[in-house]
Amino acid sequence: MGRINWKEHIIVDSNVHHGEACIKGTRISVTTIVCSLADGMTSQEIIEAYPQVSLVDIRASLAYAAHIMILLLHFVRSISFARQAIQ
Repeated sequence: MGRINWKEHIIVDSNVHHGEACIKGTRISVTTIVCSLADGMTSQEIIEAYPQVSLVDIRASLAYAAHIMILLLHFVRSISFARQAIQ
């Protein structure tokens, strides 16, 4: 199974939920989904709590979070390399 294309399910719009990444068509943030999983909720429990969210939306939220982590890692590495270059 390949990684889901999160761009089909996640939107970042400054006019929706203060610009936080949300499930398309909702005001449910990716942060809410990822934190719910981290807190021990199952996908089924999240779907029951937020009926407008699907399993695909949950997977897309995780894919988005992974994407952000990769970007953050690249950013931190670039800062580290820049610091080493000027020392």
